[in-house]
Amino acid sequence: MKKISIILLTGLLSVFLMSMSAMAVPFGDGGASLQSALNNITLGPNPGVSSTNVLTDYLPDPVDSYWSVHASGGSVNTLIVEIAAWADDNAFGIYDRNNPMNRVQIFAGGAMGGSQALMSILADGSVYINFSDTGIDFAGNSFGYYLDSRSSHPGWTGGLWYSDTNLNVDGADHMAVYQGKGIDTVQIPPFAPGLWGTNEYVLAFEDQHTIEWSNTEPDFSDFVVMVESVEPIPEPSTMLLFGTGMVIFASFGRKLRKK
Repeated sequence: MKKISIILLTGLLSVFLMSMSAMAVPFGDGGASLQSALNNITLGPNPGVSSTNVLTDYLPDPVDSYWSVHASGGSVNTLIVEIAAWADDNAFGIYDRNNPMNRVQIFAGGAMGGSQALMSILADGSVYINFSDTGIDFAGNSFGYYLDSRSSHPGWTGGLWYSDTNLNVDGADHMAVYQGKGIDTVQIPPFAPGLWGTNEYVLAFEDQHTIEWSNTEPDFSDFVVMVESVEPIPEPSTMLLFGTGMVIFASFGRKLRKK
């Protein structure tokens, strides 16, 4: 019985690890470009060396699909870097979770590193950018992020990439997310240095379709932005799967200890 339990536990653990592996960010360049972008804004405690490892510290894909503003004033968005052939065309914004076609642009194509905007969602769903009503209303305080590079691809159906992978035409994850650890002091010029706090996240986008991926793509450094005063809204199914797995592992562990 003990042997069977060990086999079952090993099998369950393997399935769980395989599911996590399937959600891994598919870096083509080994994370070199994005890691360099984070290192370049890090002033300490190790200057030029971020405590965030882009290969291991990202949020699992389903967890980063949808978000909410958790500050009364809104969410500040600061563009860190844009390393892309289509930098002049990439547009960044948010979309309504209930209607992905309902989108609000935060940064237009051509935005430079250091560009900053305040995004707010009022109680009635009105979306404001820099204290101005966009005229677009969301169903509530639940939204996703998107990167739109379609203008760079005339006649091409790809190029509108959502934080929810299920909405992407190529079925691939185009956004990697990193939460601040409250360790690193960073600086995004022209702003003064500050702590990369736990309420701040770096969103790193890949703007190419999978048909264009090569040995070095995707690199997820095509559009890198820091957002603050937001928090991810985990999908209920993801949390249920994770919770169920942990309960099963704990149960088998107790049984094995009694043998």
